[in-house]
This record gives sequence, structure tokens and C-alpha cells, in this order.
Amino acid sequence: MHTATFMWSTNEGIMTTPTYHFNLTGGSGSAERIDLIDNERSVVHHGTYTACQCEDDPAWYLKASRFDMDQGSDEGIAHNGVLFFQGVPIFASPWLSFPLSGNRQSGLLPPTFSLSSTNGFDLTLPYYFNIAPNYDLTLTPRIMSKRGVMLTTNFRYLTPTYSGTATISYLPSDAITKTNRYSINIQHTQNFGDGFGAYINYSSVSDVNVTVAGQRAGHLPAGSGRDLQQRSVVGARTRPALAIVQYVAPLQSRP
Repeated sequence: MHTATFMWSTNEGIMTTPTYHFNLTGGSGSAERIDLIDNERSVVHHGTYTACQCEDDPAWYLKASRFDMDQGSDEGIAHNGVLFFQGVPIFASPWLSFPLSGNRQSGLLPPTFSLSSTNGFDLTLPYYFNIAPNYDLTLTPRIMSKRGVMLTTNFRYLTPTYSGTATISYLPSDAITKTNRYSINIQHTQNFGDGFGAYINYSSVSDVNVTVAGQRAGHLPAGSGRDLQQRSVVGARTRPALAIVQYVAPLQSRP
């Protein structure tokens, strides 16, 4: 039975067994009860939440004993939450914070999932850290049933004179190759002024096939054949480069 009480003067109210939708943020879900505290804050009891546009059958959703929703601060907090993907519980935590809109905010990003003969059950659970308006970091644990657990860190930075990214992936003790496998890619662009600048692209991998084993989620850079180029350029934008340093590293093959 659906019931609702509401006080217009204070924007307070209670709704039982509702389905809800935030028009401003696009989030939706269902609950046993929702307590409306004011026009921005609400408490969802024993309910679900998803940002997927397919409300009837979302690819992922959170289920928790309580959600504290604050549209003013663009933040939701799940207590005793479980993250479901394609109806399967994949992660649980007593406390989870997530943005209610597409604005940048630290928190869990949507997971990805696949099955393959190479990696088996393959699940990624990225967590985003909004360090500053011009810096951020994403940590992505990746579970591969046939290989093990890989961790990828992706750091991005942007200033008026320089910018770049650094991505490092590490898979200790690959269950198939019996080796530690890694991938490193660093890119940096520098503006010295007066039309002069520099660019650095450094890549290193443990073996050629690590670019295949980890390429699905974009965590490991795709190689060029069996060689990996490392390139540094210094010069002027309107003139030929003053200096170019390039090294092509041969790679070893592993399963």
C-alpha cells in the first residue's frame, strides 16, 4: 500500500513503498520508505539507487539499508551497501559515497564485466579521487579469475603551462604465466613560452602480450607489433623540432 504525508510549508514528508526519480540528477530507485527532510535532503530506507537511464532493468545498482541523499551537495551515502552488476552482487561496504549527478566527485565509478577464454571472469571496480579541479586519480582493481588481481593507477594533471597523464598497471604472479606483469605509460606536454615546448611519451611493459591480456578496459597501452616506442621531442611549434630522442624497445612474448 502506498501512502504519503507532506507539509508544504517545510517541504517535509514521508512516503511508503515508493519508486523515485531525481529530475535534476537523473538518479532513480525504490524503497520501503523515504523521509523528506527538506527540498534538498532525503533519507531512503531499505532501498535501491542507480544512475542508469534504463530504470526498469538497470545494468548496475546499489542496494542499502539506508541512503542519505543530499542534492545540494550532490552526494549520496549508502549504509551497508551492496553493488549489483547484471543482478549479481560484486562489492559490499558498510559505507559508500557517490555523486548524484555527472559532476566530478570522488567515489565509485560504474564497474565493467566480461567473460573470456583468456582471462575468465573479468571484473573492474574503478574508484575516482577528485583531488583538485586540475588533478585527479583513478584506482582500478581488476579481478581476472584465470590470472589474478591487477591494480591500475591513472593520474592526470593540467596547468596553464604543462599537462600529462601517468598510467601504471601491475599484475603480481599471473596464474597463467607464473610471472609478475606490468605496464607503464607516461605522457607529458610542456609549454616553455614564445612558441617553444616539449613532449615526452614513455612506455614500458613486461612483455608483448600484456597489451592483449589487459587491453579490454584500456588499462594497458596497446603496443605496435613487437616494439614499444619511447619518444621525447623539444622544439618550436612553427619550426622543425630542435631535438628528438627516440628509443624502440624490443618486447618478449608470454601467454
